[in-house]
Amino acid sequence: GSSFVCHLAIDSCGVRQNDDVVRVLRFSFGLVSGGFILIGLVPLFFFPEADMAKFRAPLPRGPLLGPNAGILSYFWPSELRAAVKMLEADPRPIVQQEVAKELSGFLLNWPLQMIVIFMLPFCVGMVLIVLGFEDLGD
Repeated sequence: GSSFVCHLAIDSCGVRQNDDVVRVLRFSFGLVSGGFILIGLVPLFFFPEADMAKFRAPLPRGPLLGPNAGILSYFWPSELRAAVKMLEADPRPIVQQEVAKELSGFLLNWPLQMIVIFMLPFCVGMVLIVLGFEDLGD
């Protein structure tokens, strides 16, 4: 059965499971993980052979051009539409230079806001993980 054990070296007490329970848990976690990996491989058996051969072919050398190539692929369509509206407002070159300055600020502002928004919970999570390392060792 299980027993109550105190570890004086690390000042903690807890329940120690017998070897059979530990063996079953390890086997179960290994079996479940392996099963899900095998289930994930099932779609590969039904994947079209022609497409598999295309994926195995070497990649072409040189730049890949397509509808999502270039610097504009990093922006959302809504951001690009707003940029086009700003540029269409006045066709004079001097005005367009000023609009281009505003536009660069506009296109950089949103990603920077998202970085700040997502870094806050990331930092909180990292602090919680570091503070919880001692508990993970039990």
